[in-house]
Amino acid sequence: GIIVLPHYLIHGDRSYSDLELPRPQMIDWLKNDEQVTTTHPTVHDYASAFEEAGSSSDVVIYVPISAQYSNAYDVACAVREKLPKLQIAIIDSQRAAGGHALFALEVARLSRGNDSLDVLMRKIDGMQERVTEILVMDSLRQLVREGRVRDAEGAMKSLVSTKLLVANRGVATPIGKARTNTQALDAII
Repeated sequence: GIIVLPHYLIHGDRSYSDLELPRPQMIDWLKNDEQVTTTHPTVHDYASAFEEAGSSSDVVIYVPISAQYSNAYDVACAVREKLPKLQIAIIDSQRAAGGHALFALEVARLSRGNDSLDVLMRKIDGMQERVTEILVMDSLRQLVREGRVRDAEGAMKSLVSTKLLVANRGVATPIGKARTNTQALDAII
């Protein structure tokens, strides 16, 4: 089966599980340019999920979002070392958002076969190269806040209503821009 681990959003002095926080609340914070940061699942979250999955399967496969965007991969690897009785494979999806979800679902589909872990890992290896996720960024504010776009560049670009098209293959790479949502979707298709 599939177990989804929470990431956490930190707003003010409170931490919220992204599995429990109402989406409209999260969107309001971002729209109002409120300071929101994120963090990976806790060591306890990983240990509990790995042990639960290991109780009904010989192999536990964990697919975190890209190690480029989160420490989730590194923390999961550290927890795996503390659970030597379990066979845990941790696969960097090299994706975020929808690309990560599709990658994880394909890994789950492939794992239902009778392949050995080695054969399964070879099949998964080739998937990273075949998947490109394209994102449309409405605002550069969050990227400026995170230091991924220089302040001056972000300020100038936010003066002009521009949507940034970003391709993600492990690392986000700008591939174009559009003035409207329709133009952005046309560019993707």
